[in-house]
Amino acid sequence: MKRNLRNLLVLILLLPVIISGQARQNAVETSLAGTYTVHGRGVDVVGWNPANLGFAAERPFSWSIMNINGGVHNNAFSIVKYNNYSGQNLEVGNRKANLLNSISNNGWRWTVDIHSSVPAVSFSMDNWAFTSDLLLVNDMSIPKDIFNFVFLGNSENDSLVFDFTQETLALGMHSFSFAIPFEGYSIGISLKYLNGFYYSGLQYQEGSLQTTPEAITGVLQYREREAVGGNGVAVDLGVTTEEFEHWQFGLAVNNIGGRMYWGDETPTAKFVSGVFGAFLPIKEVARTTDYFYGLDSLNGEKLYVSSFNDLVVDSTDRSVGTGQFSIKYPTLLRMGGSYYFRDQYTKVMMDFRAGFQDRFFTVNRWIWSAALEWRRQPWFPVRTGIAWDGSDYTQWGLGFGVETELLEFNFGMSFDRGMWIHTLQGLTVSLGITYRVLPE
Repeated sequence: MKRNLRNLLVLILLLPVIISGQARQNAVETSLAGTYTVHGRGVDVVGWNPANLGFAAERPFSWSIMNINGGVHNNAFSIVKYNNYSGQNLEVGNRKANLLNSISNNGWRWTVDIHSSVPAVSFSMDNWAFTSDLLLVNDMSIPKDIFNFVFLGNSENDSLVFDFTQETLALGMHSFSFAIPFEGYSIGISLKYLNGFYYSGLQYQEGSLQTTPEAITGVLQYREREAVGGNGVAVDLGVTTEEFEHWQFGLAVNNIGGRMYWGDETPTAKFVSGVFGAFLPIKEVARTTDYFYGLDSLNGEKLYVSSFNDLVVDSTDRSVGTGQFSIKYPTLLRMGGSYYFRDQYTKVMMDFRAGFQDRFFTVNRWIWSAALEWRRQPWFPVRTGIAWDGSDYTQWGLGFGVETELLEFNFGMSFDRGMWIHTLQGLTVSLGITYRVLPE
């Protein structure tokens, strides 16, 4: 059992997950744990709340020289948890039960993040901005039933659903944003072109395995889709009030109508196939493959006298060529406010945000966050924030900036479900350098 646990964890940790991305990150929002609905200004508001471009007097011009963000995230294990179980006898005490309880009923979700702006391309001027970003997004979920099966065995009259999911999306996101200021508030809009480079998705379709005292039977169906050269559009809408009596409030909806279409012979598809074709697992513009796996009365006796391949019925239905399909680009809702304690050089912020599905960089639940920025020295802002979903998820961010007359350097880190390197279950690191013109 100890060896099985170690082999399973090592196998999953070494799965070829590709770097993934959260929707348009920057170092300031990372250090504020995402509490950024009303705080951002200039080029950094794109992807968050375009209405903040309406306060152009606070930042007439900004130019993103560098913005890079990366991290690792999962919803079950930390270094200390792994050490508690690795090499241990799980039959002693409640170790096996504690191990299984640490895994969500929705499965073990695992990502590795990166997002980068195209260097020296993104800028804001007055009340409008243009940005160009590269995102690589992976989302992988391993069902809890497979852990129950490995550690508890095939209990009688049980139904096991192995609903594996995995999606990888590589794209360039190009946005034109502007805001219109009114008396007391500002309204903003971002128009996004989603230029897809590569997509790969594995989705559970239907079926389950049934366990009986005599054997395991059942059929599982999965669908795999791969494509290069997709296209899509999305829209961000936002509104932010002007500051009144130190208060400011805002609301934004990101990626409205976001959808990407794959399977056409686009210029991007030809470019990606020509330059990166040798490294990609497909040669067609788009490919869809359905997999069916069936078990007919699998038990220990048959497994002993037959090979595993003889016992598993594998029927693959493959369609290739220019078969078109589309995927949804997730929508997010944000609302928040801030209060500025000028005498204390401190701004306090609070946000609520939610996605509408568990996919890519969104979760289908509300997350509350609070943060503060302290500027005792105006050129050296210090930031921290915390986010919580009302259950077991927490995120703690911290960071700082160094600001000169023309340049702004920002660094941020955030920690998921822990405050120390051995207890956290996710880590994000962000770095940004911006050239800006401040009001005279």
